[in-house]
Amino acid sequence: MKTMDFLTLLGELDEVAAAPVDKRKKRRSLWVAAAACFCACLLGFSAWFFLPPVYATTNELILTTIRVENRLACYRVVDTEQMSRFERLLLPDDPGEILCTHGSTTFYRVKGANDLVYLLGEKDGRYTLYEFEDFTSLIGVDMRDSYWYESGWLTDEDIAAFDCETKPTMGEILERIYGAASFKDIKSIRFEKDGASGGSVGKRIRVKAVTVKDNGALERLYGLLASMTPADYGQAMDFGSVHVHDEAYLKGEQPLSDQVNRDLTITLTSGHRVTVTYYPNVGLLHQGGMDLYTVLSEADNAWLIDLAAIDMEWRDWGTEKALVYGEGCETAVAPPIPEAEQPEE
Repeated sequence: MKTMDFLTLLGELDEVAAAPVDKRKKRRSLWVAAAACFCACLLGFSAWFFLPPVYATTNELILTTIRVENRLACYRVVDTEQMSRFERLLLPDDPGEILCTHGSTTFYRVKGANDLVYLLGEKDGRYTLYEFEDFTSLIGVDMRDSYWYESGWLTDEDIAAFDCETKPTMGEILERIYGAASFKDIKSIRFEKDGASGGSVGKRIRVKAVTVKDNGALERLYGLLASMTPADYGQAMDFGSVHVHDEAYLKGEQPLSDQVNRDLTITLTSGHRVTVTYYPNVGLLHQGGMDLYTVLSEADNAWLIDLAAIDMEWRDWGTEKALVYGEGCETAVAPPIPEAEQPEE
């Protein structure tokens, strides 16, 4: 190496050695790495704690009948395997006083609870959690011919106490099962878009959600809900559904159901929730799970429309591809079936 090249190299090394180290940049890099690591750990914990197991694929619905005073109630087994760890943590697991005994299973109230939404069933020292589904009505049925009696699940004493000739109203269910005897037991009622909305048009419709907490409104709403009565077996409900292919919508006469229907979520002070669907086109409140309904007066229907800020004006949301046989509604307009092409001669 030439002398000049060697001296030049030494000069470059001296410059590098003399360059100061940017400590702030180094600290910043360490903080960024630590923050990224923390976020990754937090994301992993959230997935582990809040999300249900990926292997939870069973869809079994195990139901059983339980005596609640003079009623026969239907309860379902709570499948904890379908739940996240967070949801399991919130489930009650401490038995209180005994409610009833059926066969070899004893049912307990949840300790400290003033409602019967959840029950704990004990058999052979093992507890199973049950959640209220509906009241069973067996009008005109001799309970001594039932499976429950033949299997020893129901006794003569049970049958003698059952009121099988009437069906409970929503008021009775709210009071007896949910412990909500008046509007004072309601925390809020929220009106939201009907979750049954379907199709491309229905999914893009946006509506305003309204939460009601005013005591005067809650009192009037509680009265309307409590008056809901069970539908007769096979009774057809007039939901007044208007779809994108109905003549009433196409001619600009009625707004779409996806625009005006609302789901009501009744949140009780106990934390439990009850859902009801409101159909303002026909003035109907309906609870699908327990099949309860009430037909509203014109005054009550107009009041609810105003309370929930529902836009009842016809809006042009466009149309979408119809099914071959329409939308299942008598007023649906089915598209013409194309004729088969004729072969050329």
